Amino acid sequence: ARQAERPLVQFPPPQQQPNALLT
Repeated sequence: ARQAERPLVQFPPPQQQPNALLT
């Protein structure tokens, strides 16, 4: 269950590709 506690580590931060989320 610890893995689900920190799912943010799986994918990189939005700072690297903020435009990708909007497009």
